[in-house]
Amino acid sequence: MDNLWLWDSCLIVGTIFFAIGIFMFVINRGKKEIAFVKMSLCELIAAYFLIFPDVYLHDGSSTLLMLLKCFLLTLLNVLKIFSGNGYDEIVIEGHPTLNIVYILVLGLVNLCIMIALIGFILQFLGDFIEDTVFYSNRFSKVYIFSGVNERTISIARSVQENEKNKGKKYSIIFVDESSSDDSKKTVREMGAHYTNESFCKEIGRFIRKTKEIDIFIFGDSEEDNLTKLGKFTALDLAGDIAFTRVYVELTDTPWYIYGNFVKNNRLPKDKVTVNLVNSNESFVLNDLYEHSVFDNARLSDKESIIDVLIAGISNKSIEMVKALLALGQMPGYMLKITVLDDKGKKDVFRRIIPELKERSDEFGEAVYSFECIDDIDSDTDKLEKIITEKCPEFTFAFIATDDNVQNINLGLRIRTLRSRLNKGNDYRIRICVNNSELISNWIPELRSNVELVGGIGNIYDYRFLTMSKIEQASKLIHDIRQNDMLKKDPEHDVVSWEDYSNDEFKRHSVYARTLSLKYKIEVIRNRGLDIDVIKTDKTWETYEHMRWNMYMRSLGYVLSDKTGVDYGSLKGNDRLIAQVHNCLIPFEDLPQEEKDKDSIKLTEDVVKAFGSVK
Repeated sequence: MDNLWLWDSCLIVGTIFFAIGIFMFVINRGKKEIAFVKMSLCELIAAYFLIFPDVYLHDGSSTLLMLLKCFLLTLLNVLKIFSGNGYDEIVIEGHPTLNIVYILVLGLVNLCIMIALIGFILQFLGDFIEDTVFYSNRFSKVYIFSGVNERTISIARSVQENEKNKGKKYSIIFVDESSSDDSKKTVREMGAHYTNESFCKEIGRFIRKTKEIDIFIFGDSEEDNLTKLGKFTALDLAGDIAFTRVYVELTDTPWYIYGNFVKNNRLPKDKVTVNLVNSNESFVLNDLYEHSVFDNARLSDKESIIDVLIAGISNKSIEMVKALLALGQMPGYMLKITVLDDKGKKDVFRRIIPELKERSDEFGEAVYSFECIDDIDSDTDKLEKIITEKCPEFTFAFIATDDNVQNINLGLRIRTLRSRLNKGNDYRIRICVNNSELISNWIPELRSNVELVGGIGNIYDYRFLTMSKIEQASKLIHDIRQNDMLKKDPEHDVVSWEDYSNDEFKRHSVYARTLSLKYKIEVIRNRGLDIDVIKTDKTWETYEHMRWNMYMRSLGYVLSDKTGVDYGSLKGNDRLIAQVHNCLIPFEDLPQEEKDKDSIKLTEDVVKAFGSVK
């Protein structure tokens, strides 16, 4: 009992280190490797002090050897947990008076050391174990994302929403060789898989063991995206592979210059499709598919006016103008566009659409008015004065500067002015902003007629980027037309939608036509007419040519100069590169074979096709 002070002191110190070990684990649990290491060290020190009195009192060795033996016995005592009675010589007699407390603390210390060691090992083997289990699964569909960034995370979340309740086994994989720990954590928190393997290696793992693969190449730059696309095309894709769709974001280069990318790169066209994506264009077309700008058109004596106000010149607003110029070519409607900006960027429209006019009244070619005022000082009341003078009864406003807060403030001012002018309540204001919380506290009356769009979640949405609804409708209509041709000519060589749409120009052209056809059906129904009016009233053919005229012009095409190149001598890719076309003329001036191309094949089956799109 003379050495009771030693037992008590070591018990107290050991208990303190035991508690410190638990505390260190708790505060570092977000970084598990560090947490396990710190807890192990603290608990080993605790175990050392708990064993020290017994070794000290019963060992006759020198102090240095005794300390070393004590440390080794501490480790062996821990190992005894794993080996049963494999180390029988290790017998700790325990505290002379507080043996129950002593045994309890020592047991807890040993348990903590065991947990820390197992956790530490599993943490380092975790990725290996996770990968082994993951790659042993067979998925019906795999989504592979190149890079972890705000855009790919947004797309992946929308994929999860889209797959919800389908009952199919799918997987989302992020491939990034240089991602941060926070990015990895985000990926795992959303239930996706992360790997730092090479992009092509990850594709190779699944290309032959799953049914479908969707690949999204949405990196930090267009150059990076095209480089990865080039590596993908170099893969050996012969034999039985999954049906693979590749979506590649282009931020600067027009998609049409790539033509039939699949054919040019000898990819198996029956198994692989490559879609080059302009995210802002996809957003605008899908938004117009869901929300018709014709709904709020203003009635006049002769026609309905689609009075559009665009605030701000940005990539989104440019794509909106391009889409509206084509969609606005509709019997009984007149499109009026007013663009306001304070950056002096008026010429950007002329550069993109060289033959854009301030007013076109030529029936058969195009009918619209366009005005761009780019010297608006938003800090003055000039904005209100211009709107009051130019478009006080606008039916649709699209606010899309490159600044979220400015968009909100412009939306508020325009909404207030529209109410002040008391020109009716039949209008919509769509404000492009990333954060919907910016207007969540507005009074309800202010939020009426106002919608927030164009945020990351809207633009980088799986359904929008893949043109899901427009794609479905386009495919259904394509199949209907191919079947009709086959009925008329049993020897007709049927072209699958996958083969046809692998040409970038054709695919985008069909998307635009499908969107216009949906609008035509809605206009016919709203007028209480039968769809056969398309066949009996040739005005519809004229307007279809007008739509095509403005669609081509929105891509930058101009009418061929008769003294220079012409349609007969410049065809195919040469014509595409020069962006000229002889058919950008009034409908009546077209040769009959070209007029026949403007016939609109609208049947009940086509109408049903739109109704079946989900």
